[in-house]
Amino acid sequence: MKPEQNPHDETVLPSMPALAGLCFFALLFLLHVLSVSSLTSNLDDIKYLTLWIGAPLLLLVYLTLSAAGLVRRAPLWIWASWAAFLGALVLSTLFGAADYAKWLGWRSVATAVCALGWFFMAFAAASTVRSARSSLRLMCVVGLLTTGFGAFHYLGGFEFLEQFYLRGFRRRELAGERVEYSGLYSLVATFAGSREMMSTILNRQFFGVFLAGILPLPAAGLLLAVREGKSPRDVLFHSATLLLVAACMVLTFSKAAIGTLGLGVVLFPLLLRLVCGVRIPRPPAWQAAVGLGLLVAATALWFVRADLLAQIGALPTSLRSRGILLGAAWSMFAESPLFGTGPGSYLVEFPAHRSPDYHMWAISNVTLSSHNWIMDHLGETGLAGALPWFVLVAGIVVSALGAARRSPSVAMRVICAAFATATILLLAGNLLTTMYRWPIGIATTAVLLGMTAGVSVTAMRGNEPRAEGFGGWTAPAVANAVLAVAVAGFLLFHVPNSVRWFAASMTHQDGLEAGYLSPSIERSIEPEALAFMEIAVGRSAEMLERAVELEPTFLTSYYKLAHAYNRLGGISRIRYLSARGDDPSPEDRAAMAAHLDRELMYQEKSFETYDRLAAYAPNYAEIHYNRALLHLTVARDCNDAIGSLALEGDARAHFETESLRHYERGAQAAERAMEFSDKISVHFLAADIYSRGARAMPEGSEKRSLWFRRAGEISERTGTLPLTEAVQSPGQRENERDERLRAMLRAPEMYYLAKDWDEGARAFEALIREFPGATDLYKRAIDCHMRGGSSKDALAVVDGGLDRNPLNTDLLLLRAEVLLQQAREGETGYEAAMIEVLAIGQMQERMPGLFSAREMETAAEIQALAEEGLRAAPGTDRY
Repeated sequence: MKPEQNPHDETVLPSMPALAGLCFFALLFLLHVLSVSSLTSNLDDIKYLTLWIGAPLLLLVYLTLSAAGLVRRAPLWIWASWAAFLGALVLSTLFGAADYAKWLGWRSVATAVCALGWFFMAFAAASTVRSARSSLRLMCVVGLLTTGFGAFHYLGGFEFLEQFYLRGFRRRELAGERVEYSGLYSLVATFAGSREMMSTILNRQFFGVFLAGILPLPAAGLLLAVREGKSPRDVLFHSATLLLVAACMVLTFSKAAIGTLGLGVVLFPLLLRLVCGVRIPRPPAWQAAVGLGLLVAATALWFVRADLLAQIGALPTSLRSRGILLGAAWSMFAESPLFGTGPGSYLVEFPAHRSPDYHMWAISNVTLSSHNWIMDHLGETGLAGALPWFVLVAGIVVSALGAARRSPSVAMRVICAAFATATILLLAGNLLTTMYRWPIGIATTAVLLGMTAGVSVTAMRGNEPRAEGFGGWTAPAVANAVLAVAVAGFLLFHVPNSVRWFAASMTHQDGLEAGYLSPSIERSIEPEALAFMEIAVGRSAEMLERAVELEPTFLTSYYKLAHAYNRLGGISRIRYLSARGDDPSPEDRAAMAAHLDRELMYQEKSFETYDRLAAYAPNYAEIHYNRALLHLTVARDCNDAIGSLALEGDARAHFETESLRHYERGAQAAERAMEFSDKISVHFLAADIYSRGARAMPEGSEKRSLWFRRAGEISERTGTLPLTEAVQSPGQRENERDERLRAMLRAPEMYYLAKDWDEGARAFEALIREFPGATDLYKRAIDCHMRGGSSKDALAVVDGGLDRNPLNTDLLLLRAEVLLQQAREGETGYEAAMIEVLAIGQMQERMPGLFSAREMETAAEIQALAEEGLRAAPGTDRY
């Protein structure tokens, strides 16, 4: 049957069940997000719940309708491509993912099954000529609503609403009422407080890419409305949608969105002309609409020119950050080119594959993907998973382009070209963002791919005839029925997991809220405030423990839980310090011991939390740095307890052993952290652990020297690391500069304590080059050379300083001392050395204003030594 046939013919297979189902679940999705957003600050958990439960229901509905012959069945090649992709995900999970990451693989498989629901319902929704047009209009409606919402947000609408709501709440509070802020107010406040959110569920980056998948559709609708002489209402609807979509894409200030906007402006007309053979009409109304659009766009660009220039200025940083993300994915692919490191594993594998200077380029410690869907597939699933997906996507786009060229219906050719362009633009935008990895991105991509496949099949086959009876027991009907039963079983297994995930998210949120305290209470050391803090933070820890029990893979909860235990330990630490005093009594010492035991108990719970987290993500975020810092804290507390509690005997030995054990474990964690990061704070902490640990070891032990030397090596490297000023606050920048300077000054001291005289001298000389006026550094460098038996090198250090400042009296005296030492050791001509030393000593007589009182005393001593040496030396009586 040709596409031009009567779409109302009763013999045509209906598509309205699929279209209605798609709209119903989209509305359910939106209502769910809006209704429960106030329950948790993590909107993504809400969206995952909807994706994991709603999307399989969509798939179940499609398979049931398909088995009954009530909606169009997908071609075999589409099913085969999806099956190959799902099979590859399973194989990659089994053979590519490490044991600790397999949970991510199975979750990715489940998410892909969920995406099938959106895909096939969208495919069925576009299975007639009429519904193909309805699908295009539906997407335009979605675009108009979201861009209207985005424009309202951009213009400050939510800030106004927040003030409106807040005035009402405050008015009731002033009237003495007990006020609880509503969930609706919380939602409004969320939007008002974030300029990143330009739509209900997308930040500005995702919103721009989302609009890229809609951009060509109102353009196609406008073209058809003009060509077919539709009512002015249709022209106005499509014109307004196109204009708002383009304007909001610009206002997101997203490089991906602006890039895809430019690509769409070029690509869609080219496809219309070269592939479809359709000429774009140019009536006056059309020309006026285009001219008005260009004028509005130019005006918008003028008003936002400063932000756009800022985006262009940030391009080098953006490119470098993208390079780090992509480099990690490529490293994962190189490690396992066939199956990758496992579906979804970028989350936990990135720290081990990232460039150590990642922190220099505004990249957070945890990243979920490479911001590029091609590299995500290659890195996580290897060639086995990437190729089936590429075949599916390419097959759909090629099929749409083929239909755009060969369909006998001009309207269907335009629609196919629009959907093909939309798919290309969405995928192009996802080469620069991570939207593809989030629920809304998954749903958007699946719907657009499904509709593109649906309109291309409809354009070539026309309206499919209605099946006789209940679809008949044909092989496709039986296959769809079997799949429907399988999906029902999947739902029985997956729904409880989804609900548990959401419950964990809400419990996590409750734990965060329970532990939130005002800054005045947090800073207080009064007993009443400490008691209140302990109760509140204790409740927070209990709720976070519950969140971890509900969903052990909810990684963020582990971090927050460990932080809660650290806060509890800090409260006990404050009480310990308050009881210490200058001369604690036996009762005070008993109280101190109790507080210390409680502090160590909480810190041990924190260690246990990190251990549990490591079972699912051993290199997650800054886990090694946090562990190292905690070990250092415990070791220092143990050392402090020995003196403060006046411990002796077994008690003292126990704390000394515990201290060394935590220094050892802290050093291991710090070494691991340095493998992943070039942060100054990470290296400074590592050197601090080695330095303090060495001082706690017995004098003269070989390990003590090794630890001091390692502290010197790390400190020296820390002094060469670049500052991350571009992505830090003023306070952070000042602290980092201070840590780097302290590391530079500490490095030679560590070599000195290790009795590594050569390295110590070299390190002191390196500091002299940085601070040539610091005489103490010359003394330390000379001391190292002299202790190492290299007085010639010591003299070279002094002469280098005198070359810069010949009248530096400190250096002159140092030179005299070195010459005396050389003379005593027979390394230089005794007579000549003594004469030079005597001349230096006599300078204080010839230029009394040159030397300070201290220096005059030193010069006099040197002169006396030189005169004594000359008198005692044979053959020197003429002097």
